[in-house]
Amino acid sequence: MTHIARVTLWSWTQGKKGSFNFAFNVPELASKNLWEGNLAKTLTMNGCNSSADCVMALEVVDTQDKIVSTNTFFPGSPKDVKEMLNPNIRATFTDLGRSRVRITLRADAVAAYVWLDSSVDGRFDDNAFLLTPGADRQIIFEGWQDFSLKDFKRDFTTRSFYDIYYAK
Repeated sequence: MTHIARVTLWSWTQGKKGSFNFAFNVPELASKNLWEGNLAKTLTMNGCNSSADCVMALEVVDTQDKIVSTNTFFPGSPKDVKEMLNPNIRATFTDLGRSRVRITLRADAVAAYVWLDSSVDGRFDDNAFLLTPGADRQIIFEGWQDFSLKDFKRDFTTRSFYDIYYAK
């Protein structure tokens, strides 16, 4: 089966630095090494001065351009990041009925390890993810009992790596 890998490098302070794509074939229910290369050279060619300056996002898409897998790679340790912009994460909410809410998130800067929380008992369909500037991310929350959208919004919070290490 043919897929396309899209690799995007994001700076913690300057947004998108570069990207590259490549096609690959892998049989169903198999795994395969997709890319081997000089990481330092790849970072430098895309404007990242050190391994701690950037984060890499990988999306694998099928022939219909549907995302089938995502992954985040930190070339350096996140604790070594010297500067990070406030991502200013914003959320909008859509009541889907039957104890479900669609949360649409947007950020002004790269936000790593974005996690969502609410006092309403239930589950988010994704959490602790990379949120990149300019791209909406939709998450579904499914409550374990009936709740009002007003109550959900009142206690809803977002946090990211920025909030733990850089927010003052």
